[in-house]
Amino acid sequence: MRRLLPRNQLSRGKTTRMTGPTRPEQAEADAPPPTLDLIQFLRIVADHWRGIVITAVSAGLVGAAVSLVLPKYYRAEVVFLPERGATAALRGALAGLAQFGLQLGLEAEGESPRIYQDLAMSRSILERLLWTPVPSVGNVPERPLIDWILPPQDDSTKRVQQAVQELAKAIEIRSDLQTGVVRVALEARSAVVASAAANRLVEYFDDFNVSKRKSRAQERRRFVEVRYREARGELAEAEAEAVRFLERNRLFQTSPELVQAYERLQRQLQVRQEVSLTLARELETARISEVNDTPVLTLIDTATPPALRHRPRRTFITIAMGMLGFVVGLGYAFVREHVERRAAGGDPDIAALGDRWRTLRSRVGRTRATGSA
Repeated sequence: MRRLLPRNQLSRGKTTRMTGPTRPEQAEADAPPPTLDLIQFLRIVADHWRGIVITAVSAGLVGAAVSLVLPKYYRAEVVFLPERGATAALRGALAGLAQFGLQLGLEAEGESPRIYQDLAMSRSILERLLWTPVPSVGNVPERPLIDWILPPQDDSTKRVQQAVQELAKAIEIRSDLQTGVVRVALEARSAVVASAAANRLVEYFDDFNVSKRKSRAQERRRFVEVRYREARGELAEAEAEAVRFLERNRLFQTSPELVQAYERLQRQLQVRQEVSLTLARELETARISEVNDTPVLTLIDTATPPALRHRPRRTFITIAMGMLGFVVGLGYAFVREHVERRAAGGDPDIAALGDRWRTLRSRVGRTRATGSA
């Protein structure tokens, strides 16, 4: 008698192959990964809270100890306002236009406070500041700033390069384009050194304005001076020629040719006088512009030795290390929970890992025993 097959095993007169029972390992491998919900998360934290707390507290204590060992840095700040003739005159008009919603910067006039950011990072300024003697506290004599940044080395060139890089990192320039106020901050391991170096840096900014940035006005004034001396000489020559003409020709009015020659001399003399007068006015204007075009640094706040350190931030380091320890302890708790769960299910990989760990411990023990013997 023909055996009847179930309906789900019949397909157009063909029989399907029956599959045998699934192995436990394959079923475990094909099973979806377990999901972690809030209840399981809280249970794991409650089971391992001691280890998590100990790890977080230990990391926080390590952070506090490290912050105590780190060197202290003090930050001094100088606030000044660079003023220039044209810029100062236009600032009031620009401020009035800003009330109507028009935000106009001062960069178009060529006098932007951002120039001091690039100037502070220039090698000439940094090297000059490095070799500037700065005072200190107590009976310590004045020493160049480079001695406070790096100890003496055999290679002086390499030392200067490293000191320039360190000093560039210690300087911070912030400027406000609307008000034009510039803030210069400098960090050092000594509060007195930081304040003295910051004040010296602003002094070098002023020296740069006086010696470099007014060179164009100086060249213009020098050119006008030379041209004015030449015009004065030409005027004196024209006057002398007119006098000689009158001495030779006392009755020149009777001769039309002499009258025409005298009028020509008078025209030349008048031109020389006008040129000389114009150059004299230009010379006075150039002398005034030479002073007005030089930016003047108006100090708002000079740097004073700060009473509190700027770095290290011990509270921040302690809290950050404590949070890091909490995360590490929490991760360890979840890894341990996962390993214990797989070990309870008879995972061969966990068993093999345990065997290797015990073998490694036994080898280390034998090595210690051999070394002690």
